[in-house]
Amino acid sequence: MISSTPSVGSSSNTAAGTTTSNSEVSKDAFLKMLVTQLQNQDPMNPMDSQEFAAQLAQFSSLEQLTQLNDLMEQDLQMSQLNALIGQTQFSASLMGKSVVATGDQVHVPTTGGASIHVDVGGHGGKAKLTLLDSAGNKVAVRDLGTVAGGTQDIVLPADTPAGDYTYQLEVTDADGAAVSVTTYTIGTVDSVLFESGAIFLKLGTLKVPLNEVTALETAPAATTASAAAATPSLSGGALRALSGAALKLALPGL
Repeated sequence: MISSTPSVGSSSNTAAGTTTSNSEVSKDAFLKMLVTQLQNQDPMNPMDSQEFAAQLAQFSSLEQLTQLNDLMEQDLQMSQLNALIGQTQFSASLMGKSVVATGDQVHVPTTGGASIHVDVGGHGGKAKLTLLDSAGNKVAVRDLGTVAGGTQDIVLPADTPAGDYTYQLEVTDADGAAVSVTTYTIGTVDSVLFESGAIFLKLGTLKVPLNEVTALETAPAATTASAAAATPSLSGGALRALSGAALKLALPGL
């Protein structure tokens, strides 16, 4: 009389328990368990063919889902990488250009004038400028007179103290009601930075995220050939270095 062998469930659970958890079985572990099950089945009571076919179908579905998941993950990583490289190349193309970005920063030089870029609602009105330091302390308040409605650059008074500030512009109409104002940060791009997985543009002493750039300003009419020659530019090597930095942000293992 042929003695029965250990049950399939106990042998497969023992083999799987040493390599995988109860909630996750790899493709290789599934195959090993299936082979072990066939090797240890009772010759007098072999596995039903329909059950065997069902387990093979289950394995095939598992393998296809695993491959599909891997492909989707690869496509997502490639899309993110292409987007980052595209942003890097775009930011490099902004070198030497004047940009308008969402924000409220302004740099007032020690010599020469400064201006702010704003969008004033309605028909405009009387404007008051407030400058704040990095700690949020009020540094200066200036009356700018009457400003028109619409998008415009406003030249700051000559006695505005030099420095880097955030600014507030309050506009009131003829009835004393507040007029909506949208503020911006403007400047010329002289370098590109990578910080905390994001791309920033340096505008002299100011810094703005690339994704907050809303427009490119037309170069001043006074620009001459010599001034244009002095405009910063990126060589192929510098552009490759920027792309390399972007790749390291996306793939830290490089």
